[in-house]
Amino acid sequence: MELQWINEQLDQLFSESRDYKQKAFLLGLKELIIEQQKRKEQLQSRLDGELWSPKGWQE
Repeated sequence: MELQWINEQLDQLFSESRDYKQKAFLLGLKELIIEQQKRKEQLQSRLDGELWSPKGWQE
């Protein structure tokens, strides 16, 4: 899974870093990636729901 690999890489970089700014950047990046994944899943669910909704079939 891509997300798992990315998180593992960010965790590794975070643990190896000694620079505060770099650690803050990596932590923010990880949070951003997690939020984007949530949004992607929400949009996929919404699209799936709209495609299978009988309301739109008659249009």
